[in-house]
This record gives sequence, structure tokens and C-alpha cells, in this order.
Amino acid sequence: MSKKIFRSHKSLFSFLIVFLLFINLFILCEDNLFVWIKAVYRNSQLQEEKKYYIEQIDKTTKEMEQFYQDHNNIERLAREKYKMKQSDEDVFIVE
Repeated sequence: MSKKIFRSHKSLFSFLIVFLLFINLFILCEDNLFVWIKAVYRNSQLQEEKKYYIEQIDKTTKEMEQFYQDHNNIERLAREKYKMKQSDEDVFIVE
């Protein structure tokens, strides 16, 4: 009798087992599909940030090399960026 029930409902049991397996993998497990998608998205954001900061480091390194080649460049940087002046000068900032 039990063999007949199992044979007649074999596809239902198979479907139920597969369905429970997918629920376990995609919802109940710690490393489910949603966590994986979130991690992939976060990884792409971090890669973009990494690329941005590498570009900024390269840009700053080139500026530093340029300014250290000539004393006038260092003085120009101090005046323009940090608004420094010599003791006998008056500086007017117009924006």
C-alpha cells in the first residue's frame, strides 16, 4: 500500500524536496542569494571608489613632482591654495 502511495505521488515528493532545497539555499541559509547579490553590488561600488582614489593619488603625485622642481611653484601653491602671503604684502581675495 505504501509503495503505491509513493509511486503515485513520486513527482509531488520530488517537487517538494526540490522546493525545500531552494528555500533553504535562497532564503534560510546565511549565504543566501540576496546576501550574495548585495555583496556583488558592494564590491562593484568599492572597485569604483578604488579607481577614483588611485586617480586622485596619481594626480596629487604629479602636482607634487611639479611643485618640487621649482621654488616658484611652491610659493605659487602656498599663495593660491593656502592664501599665504609674505610679511610685507597685503592680499585681497576677490571671489
